[in-house]
Amino acid sequence: MTTTYHDAIATGAPANASTFNGPLGDLDAAITQVDDRVDNIIASSGTSSTEVVDARGGYSVLDGRLDDLDLKNNVLLVDSSFAVTNTAAGRFKTITLALAQCSGGETILIAPGIYVENVTLADNDLKIIGSGMPAYDDASGRLVGGTIIRGWVRVGTVTGFTLRDFGVDVADLSTGANDCIGSGTGAFRADRVYMNLALRGYGDMSGAGNSTWAHGIYVTGSNNFLSNIKVHRCYHGIAVHGQHVNMVNIYAFACYGTSVVIKGKNGYDVYDVNIANLQIEGTLDFTNGRAGSLQIQNADATNTYDVNITNVVADYCVLGAFQIFLGMDNGTIHDINITNMISRHCQNLALLGDYQIIEVTNLTLTNCHSLQHGGTSFQIDDAPTVSGLRLFGCSADGSTSTRWRTVDAAFYDVLELNGDYWRRTGIILSPTIFGTFMASTVQGATSNGSVSVTAANTPIANLTGAGQTTEFMGMVFVFARNGVATANNSASYLLHIHKHYNNTTLNCTLVSSGGLTTGAASTSPSFTFNIDGTANTLRASPVGSTSGAFWFTFSCFGDIKALPV
Repeated sequence: MTTTYHDAIATGAPANASTFNGPLGDLDAAITQVDDRVDNIIASSGTSSTEVVDARGGYSVLDGRLDDLDLKNNVLLVDSSFAVTNTAAGRFKTITLALAQCSGGETILIAPGIYVENVTLADNDLKIIGSGMPAYDDASGRLVGGTIIRGWVRVGTVTGFTLRDFGVDVADLSTGANDCIGSGTGAFRADRVYMNLALRGYGDMSGAGNSTWAHGIYVTGSNNFLSNIKVHRCYHGIAVHGQHVNMVNIYAFACYGTSVVIKGKNGYDVYDVNIANLQIEGTLDFTNGRAGSLQIQNADATNTYDVNITNVVADYCVLGAFQIFLGMDNGTIHDINITNMISRHCQNLALLGDYQIIEVTNLTLTNCHSLQHGGTSFQIDDAPTVSGLRLFGCSADGSTSTRWRTVDAAFYDVLELNGDYWRRTGIILSPTIFGTFMASTVQGATSNGSVSVTAANTPIANLTGAGQTTEFMGMVFVFARNGVATANNSASYLLHIHKHYNNTTLNCTLVSSGGLTTGAASTSPSFTFNIDGTANTLRASPVGSTSGAFWFTFSCFGDIKALPV
């Protein structure tokens, strides 16, 4: 028996004949082979059980099959190049027209092109799938290629949707509440998927025109998954105000608020947030923008907790790499873990820290580093509300002005003077971090030679922070004598010194002293000490009969150096 079959091809061109000779068994093999070849040309939803369509006569196999398959599987096609909308055939020129035909559970496939429209999802379990994520064009500052919606997308409180493989560009919209993808608020089950999306806000490179409401994605509700999201020129890149949120492979460029903000808000707690692989690039625009990196806070009496973030690179951010605080001094923030984070070339306005820790309970930073930073690397601003702080394997390089600073004077006083402070407050520094921040600021003995001290307030040393800043704090051991090798008289003084960065706190406290400190003779090295916050000098005043030339040697511990005058 001889049987001839025609293999359908995707283009609908004339079929190629394949001839098989033999018994019925060979016929079965031929059918199987044809089915296998059909697998290679049918739509991705096809299987080998799909009927074979004869392609003779120039009939378009793929388009013909999709006509029937779309209707069966509730799939709607959107293509701006369609001559007309054909609702009965599921063919639409705009996304809005397709959405108007949805009642829930539909899939909308969008062809490549630019769609100038605002899109609102009103039904649950929709899938909006484009034909490719666009790229960001540096020259024009716009999204190009793939599928692009030039308008906002509103998802309200609908659940179960998937948005993937397209871009949202709101650069043509006026200022206002124009998030690229905006959401309603509330404690609802979201079950949302965002994948392969490029977003462009409407701020220019100076931040002009950027509203505090123009976020990339406003994430609310529970059970949200975000993967491969690229955000350009928004205010907050991604604002997380929901629960059970998982994010992976996030890129944010020139976001003038914060690239990723995790915030309890509108009375709803935020928890179980997991982020991996976050890349952030700011602009260091001090005049117009803030360009923060990663921020965790509360906006009202809510709670933010169980947040785990790993693998973060932040470059050129004005507000530094990381901030954590209670925005309205309400609620709680606790159990936060940041692992493998590198901040490079970041700066800070208003002397904020690269890693700024204000209010939190149980914060662990592991392998977090501050490189080429223009201000303070790690800063605790409000000690009474910080507890359970743990730093493991963290570091700051030598280019930073200050590696470690606490703005709260009482906090630093206890830190320096009470060896049990770390255990008592639950703050733990691993040997690596302790060696990086503390041992590197220990200054060995330095001598300034002979200084004539015959009047009060005689400068005997110049004071700086360990990173050559004009703020300093720590312990200074002063050894004074009335000569060098032949000194007969000596005295020692242990001073605790503190100068706040804005010169509002000046403190020079004598902790202990020994030797000839009563001023019994002119050669007795007996002095009281104070600091000049303007000249940044340590000054000595003679006691009793003390008067003459004396040698001073200084040893320092903490964020302080004493250098010869």
